[in-house]
Amino acid sequence: MNVFDMASETLQKAIKAVVDGIKTTTDTTKTSVDNIQSNTNTMNSNINTLNANVGTLLNGRVVKSVQRGTRIMTSHNLSAPVEEWVTISPVAMNKSLVFATFDFPRGGASDQFYELSSSIEATNALKFRMYMWNPPSGTTYTAQISWQVIEFY
Repeated sequence: MNVFDMASETLQKAIKAVVDGIKTTTDTTKTSVDNIQSNTNTMNSNINTLNANVGTLLNGRVVKSVQRGTRIMTSHNLSAPVEEWVTISPVAMNKSLVFATFDFPRGGASDQFYELSSSIEATNALKFRMYMWNPPSGTTYTAQISWQVIEFY
């Protein structure tokens, strides 16, 4: 083999190694670009969802539903609380608040005589429970309880 043939073969191997390196770099770059494109698409989708949610808030659609009512409860007994369940339409508990006010029209009562507690039953309706205890004096108290449940988007 002459010097030119050996040089040509060595040069061909060197060129092939460079071309293989370029191909590897090109394949890696294409994978990176594809990943960037996928991430960009996901980010655009998230931005569209965020814009829709912000639009909902800006259009005043913050409160989804409001349910209200009143109950009259009278305590008569030192040992047993008065208990009443209120059934309302279903709401998402993680997006809702329950408010209640107690009015004692004849006066004389304070917050030590009542408690509001809530719980969910294993039915399709939501219920919350109101309790009222009689004070140690044995006096009968009547309370008007006004309640509301606000569900948010």
